[in-house]
Amino acid sequence: MISESEAAQLQDFHTKHFPGQPVPSLTSPSEQDATLLATDTVYLEDEPTGLGYYSDGTRRTLTDEQIKMFRHSEIQRLLSERRAKNERQERQKRKSDRVHTNSTTVEVKKRPHYDDPSTNQIETLLYDDDTSNSAEAPNLVTTKAKTEFLWPQLRDV
Repeated sequence: MISESEAAQLQDFHTKHFPGQPVPSLTSPSEQDATLLATDTVYLEDEPTGLGYYSDGTRRTLTDEQIKMFRHSEIQRLLSERRAKNERQERQKRKSDRVHTNSTTVEVKKRPHYDDPSTNQIETLLYDDDTSNSAEAPNLVTTKAKTEFLWPQLRDV
C-alpha cells in the first residue's frame, strides 16, 4: 500500500494535470468491499457452455463451425507459404540460369520505343460517318473537325 503523503501527492498531480475530472480514491478497499468482490466474481468454468466435453474430459470451447474455419485458415496459410517458397526457388533457379547463360553469350532484349517507325501512330479521331479511304483522310478529318463540329449519330435501340 502507499502512504498518506504519497496518496496526497498523487491527488495533487491528478488535479493539476486533469482539471475537471473527479479525483480517484486512493484508499484501500474495506473488508466489506473485498467480500463483495469475492462473491460477485463469476467464473466461466461454472457456466455450462452446451458444447459438451472431449473424450479426455476437457470442456469444449469451440463450435464445429469455428473448428472448420480455423482448420481452413491454417490450411490456406500453409498453402500460401508453400507457394511463396516455390516461387522463391523458381526465381533463384531462373536467376542462376540467367547468370550461366549471360556468362557465355550476351542476350540483347529489344524493347519497343515510341519513336519506332514500324508502328503507326494516328493522332486524329475517325468518325463512323467518314467514308473517305484516301491516304490524306486523317488530315481531312482533322481539318474538318477544326472547322465544323460533327454531331454524333444516335441510333434507336
